[in-house]
This record gives sequence, C-alpha cells and structure tokens, in this order.
Amino acid sequence: MILSKSLKEIRLKYYPLNKLSFFKVGGRAKNFFLPSQKEDLIHLLRELNKQNIPCYVLGGGSNILINDEGIINSAVVKLGRGFVFINRIDSLTLEVGAATSFRDLLDYCVKSNLGGLEMFAGIPATVGGMCVMNASSFGREFFSFVEEVEAVSFQGETKILKKHEINYGYRYTSLRDFIVTKVKLVLEKGKSVKERAVEFLKERAEKQDLSYPSLGCIFKNPPGMWAGKLIQECGLKGFGIGSIFVSSKHANFILNKGRGSFRDTLSVIETIKRKVYQRFSVKLEEEIVIWES
Repeated sequence: MILSKSLKEIRLKYYPLNKLSFFKVGGRAKNFFLPSQKEDLIHLLRELNKQNIPCYVLGGGSNILINDEGIINSAVVKLGRGFVFINRIDSLTLEVGAATSFRDLLDYCVKSNLGGLEMFAGIPATVGGMCVMNASSFGREFFSFVEEVEAVSFQGETKILKKHEINYGYRYTSLRDFIVTKVKLVLEKGKSVKERAVEFLKERAEKQDLSYPSLGCIFKNPPGMWAGKLIQECGLKGFGIGSIFVSSKHANFILNKGRGSFRDTLSVIETIKRKVYQRFSVKLEEEIVIWES
C-alpha cells in the first residue's frame, strides 16, 4: 500500500482488533486507520479506492465477528475524536458526530430533558453504528428519529442524505455503502427521561445475557417469529463448541466464555441455522456483521 505522509500519520500497522471487539475475538489489521478529520477520511478513501483496497468500518465493535486466523488484509477504518460531538440545533434537534458513543448521547438527552431514545439504553454502540444498522429496541427504530445523515462514499464523495433518500427497514439501511460521519436527530419533549432510561436498562438486563462477552442478538427475527424462541425449541440453549456457547438465558445470544475463536463461532452459527431450518423450514439471517479477511 502506497500512502502519503499525512495518511501514514493516521495509520497503525498490525493493530490487534480483539482489543476493540466486545466479543474479544479478532486478528490483527495490517492497516488500521484512525482519521479524526473529514478531509483525512476523504483522502484515505480515495486512495484506497484508487489502489483497489477493500475497506472495513469499525464503530463500537459490538456486533462484528472478526476473523482471528492470521492478518486482516483489508483496510480497517475507525473514526477518531474529531467525529465525537453533540451540537444542539434547536429545542428538539441535535447534530451528532458518528463516533459519539450512544451512552454519551443518552446522557446528554437525560441532562437536557430530550426524550425518545430511552428504550435504546444499554446498547454499546456508536451513533454512526446505530444509524447504519437501524438499531431497534422495545418496538422503536433508531430511524424514527433520523432527519438527515452526512456520509462519505467509499469513493471519497461526501453526501448529505435526507431521510427519504435512504432505504431503511427492520435492522437495515442502505448506508452500508457509506461511512456515516454525522447524524441529525429530531427528538421529543422529555418526560421522566432518566427514570424511563433506567427502567429500560433494567428490563434489558433481565432479558439479555450479560454474563460473558457477546455480540448481542445474532439473528434477525423472521416475520412474525422470534429467532430466540426458534433456537430454544430446537434444544440449543447451552449448546457449544470450544469456549463458544449459546446462552442458557437468551437463545439468540452466543457467548464467549474464554478463549473462543472465529471458526468455533461460525460453526455454532451454522449449526443453529441448520437445526432451525430442519425443524421449522425457516432460514435465519444474521444480524451481526462478519469480517472474513
């Protein structure tokens, strides 16, 4: 990879990605970039595109399964501190940097008495990741609050996208073709925001298995069904390979109880998909993102 001096300054070579994964699994990134300015990001993406080098984007690392077998040769990009900010535009509108943690955003909303996001309390993600994945929780989607998105294409072109210009649905958006840099949110007038956030956080802790590192829900819910219930009815709670196990509390969670591996995790995922299809003729679709190489 041929890089200018400015790009070399934001590159870390052979960076261990398991340090940034909530699941604690991942190999080393041959070229890990941490741009803190949009100009650096644009320059980087244009160079990668010019040299035909594929690119992965890392947000909070909470829903990505990363190959740990050798070196990740694709470039890995994680937005730096320049993309961490919260600006209040008017009484209900915020402009939020994509690298801002959702926890920090929710804390800001609690202090500012801005409502709507309480049901997402406890999701360990960046605002950019929440937007790209269209996170959903307790019946609400993150895109319920999105008005506009600033993003950079993998060819290095900046786009300002209004909500109606973005395709989105259940835990899906067309923003995977971009790196989101900024999100404009329109929230609601707050009412007992802190109390509601605490209640949702408590309910999440009661329903989900937080005892070991996980990737959250592995599979999307099929229409009219619950993936966890299908997995449970196949008798797969507690099933494991190596240190990777299906949670005994929430069957749509896979836990890393020790030095779990990428390959064992894939084997558990494939076993679940096969068993569910054999019994219910339902093809489960992964909600998580998988980095192969």
